[in-house]
Amino acid sequence: MVLFISLVLVGIVVRLLQVHLHKVISRTSNESTVIVQLPRYYVWIGLVVTICTLALLILMIIFPNDTATIWVGILFGCFILLGISIIIATLVWKIYLTKGDDHFIYTTFFGRTHKIYYKNITHYKWGVSTTKLKVGKKSFFVETQAINSSIFLKELKRNKVPMSDEPTILMKMIAFFIKLKK
Repeated sequence: MVLFISLVLVGIVVRLLQVHLHKVISRTSNESTVIVQLPRYYVWIGLVVTICTLALLILMIIFPNDTATIWVGILFGCFILLGISIIIATLVWKIYLTKGDDHFIYTTFFGRTHKIYYKNITHYKWGVSTTKLKVGKKSFFVETQAINSSIFLKELKRNKVPMSDEPTILMKMIAFFIKLKK
């Protein structure tokens, strides 16, 4: 029962955040300089994952039992690193673009900035969860759930960046199941 109530509350909070993000997107769509970034509630998700996992790890150390092995500690450590990486990605990863410019500034997870010209992008592949930009031998990834990612897509189309013909994994799976039906 407690788990059900928790899931319902999390769903309500996420929906309220989505409504707020929609207002932010509609407000920034008229501005000339746009920042594509991950939603701020990702920080809260990262904090919850980190704090809960750290609490469980501490409880495992304080009250040991036969199930507490080194592998459990390593698994908890991986979840703590996952939570921290979500927080860092939310705070650091950004794309700065000005409507009408021939380039944008891409800041990676590790804080490196790249000035990418639209004419240097060989192609992009718009997926369900991420968009992959191919610039020479380098690949850059954009989260499709990021704030203002639709504006970024419009800029890619406006600058006539070619879309990849390679089918996505979802499209391959659909084709596979269609073949199975026949």
